[in-house]
Formats: sequence, C-alpha cells, structure tokens
Amino acid sequence: MSNIKRRSQIKLKKVTGNIAGNIFNAAPRIKKSIAKIKRRKLELYPQIIQVETTTACNADCIMCPHSRITRKKGHMDFESYKKVVDDCAKNSKFVKSFFPFLNGELFLTPKWEDYLAYTKKRLPDIEIGIFTNGSLLDMENIDKLVEIEPDWINISFDGTSKETYERIRRKLSFDQVQNNIFQIANKRNSLKKVKPRITISIIEMEQTSNGVKSFVTKWAPVVDKVTIEPYLNWGGAVEDKSTDRHMICKRMPCSRLWYNFTVLNTGDVVICCLDYNGEIVIGDIRKQSIKEIWTGEKIAKLRNLHLEGKHNEIRLCEDCNYGKYQTEAPIWWC
Repeated sequence: MSNIKRRSQIKLKKVTGNIAGNIFNAAPRIKKSIAKIKRRKLELYPQIIQVETTTACNADCIMCPHSRITRKKGHMDFESYKKVVDDCAKNSKFVKSFFPFLNGELFLTPKWEDYLAYTKKRLPDIEIGIFTNGSLLDMENIDKLVEIEPDWINISFDGTSKETYERIRRKLSFDQVQNNIFQIANKRNSLKKVKPRITISIIEMEQTSNGVKSFVTKWAPVVDKVTIEPYLNWGGAVEDKSTDRHMICKRMPCSRLWYNFTVLNTGDVVICCLDYNGEIVIGDIRKQSIKEIWTGEKIAKLRNLHLEGKHNEIRLCEDCNYGKYQTEAPIWWC
C-alpha cells in the first residue's frame, strides 16, 4: 500500500472519528432541544379535559378523600359547563379526551343526560368517557346512557367478594352494582350497539391484591375491558396502601401538568385531578378561556418546578405517589 493511500485512510478515520465524537457529544443537546419542542406543543392547549359536574356522592370509599372536602360543594351550572365544552369544540384539533366527572357521582347531577348529550353533540370526534361507582345504573339511567352513546363507561368495582367490596366501598351494595353491570351489558348488546364500551376496574391495594386474578377471570367475558388501577394517595391526603409492584425509583416531571385540564364545580381550574380540595387554583373558566389558563404564568411556574426537580416545593406534589406509576419518562422529558 502506498504511503499516500495509507495517509488518506488515516485521515478518513480521523475525520470519521471526529464526526462520530461530535454527534455523540451533541446528542444530549439535540435530545433536550427535541424535548423542549414537544413540550411547547403540549403547552398550546390541553389534550385531556376533566370537568366536575357535581361533588355529590352516595358512597364513602376508604381510599377516597371525598369526606374531607371543605371547599364549596354542589353542581356545576349548565352554562359554565357548556362554556368549557364550546371552548373545546373550537379547539378540537388539540383535544383527545373529555371526562364529565371528578369528585362526585355523575348520575347525581340533575339532568346529567343533558350535560352528556351536549358534550356528545359538540365534540363528536373526541373520546368521551365517564366514571361511576355503578350503583345508580338502574334501567332508566341505562336507557338514557345507551341512547347517548358515550365512547365508554368505567365502573369502579373493588373486590371479588361481597364482604371485601362493601368494606371498601361503604354505603354501596355489592349485589346491586353487580346486577347493574350485567344489565347495562345486556341492554347494549341486545341493541347490537358497540358503545358505550364497558370497562370495569379494581384498585390494587392490601385488601384486593389477592383477588385481582380471580376478578379479571370473572369479568373479562362480561365486559369489554378489565383494568387494574394503582392506589393513589391524593397528594398525601390518604394513607398509601398500595403495593410496590408498579413502583419506580426515579421521580420525573408529572405528565398531568402537560396533558390534563381539571375544572371544579365552581369553575375554578386546579393543578390536577388529585387536588380534590381546590388548594392550587390556576384559573377560572368563568372568566378565562382554556388557552389563557393553559398558557398562563401560574401553570408555567408549576411546570418549571417539576422540570427542575423541585416537586417538594409544591405541597400537593411533595407526598403524591402518582409519579411512581409513570413507568417510563414522558416523550418530552430527558
């Protein structure tokens, strides 16, 4: 091999090595730039909207802080609710899901069907889901629900036995709720409808962990989906009775600050759905648009604290266990 050819190869290797080294060194910066772009996009408008139509509830569940609510209770007036829905309709390209539920039982909202029907009419291409304890799913409510056809209904049903269930979901009847689940499934199927899809969920905690497998086996043939939910401590408000099966060690920025928009019955917008008592208010839907609140200084400050790893400076986030269930880093975080 000639000296000229050898020198050319050495030079090429050196150049190639330098390029590879530069790319390797630049990778973290590139990754951070991409993450920043993705965050900016998410900060334009929320993807998930959750609205509290009522604070009324007919249950007294051991894992729920409902009994500790000291803020103003009641139902959201229809005009305020429509304002939220109409805002979403104007910005539907951003919104993926809409949930008319928070710290209460939807079916205790006066004329709940008007709220749900209006949502369905104005947001035809957006996923609409409702959460319920299932106790009020009598045939009258089932008929209304199946006619409106929300995308899905999630029935929280913790416990495979009557004894366990009624110890967890106090004031409710295991037999009644179980019968209601069969009734709504039969009604929808008899009409050959696909919606609402029916999901039944169980929270994995000390009292239920041994029965999760049998729970899934029992209900999988009856409903469309069975989910096992983590036990949340509501920002440290209730004792953490979760198992460690889903726990991760590294604390990351909470995804809810970039995805979830939570409106209380009064119109106040709070940091997230776990702020059951409305402690951290970031806006008022009666006076502001969703975009104004979502791009405002209050939520921006909270996001920055999370990005800087200063969760402990936010009281609700300090002891919250939601973060340990984020099984992987959000796509916008690095």
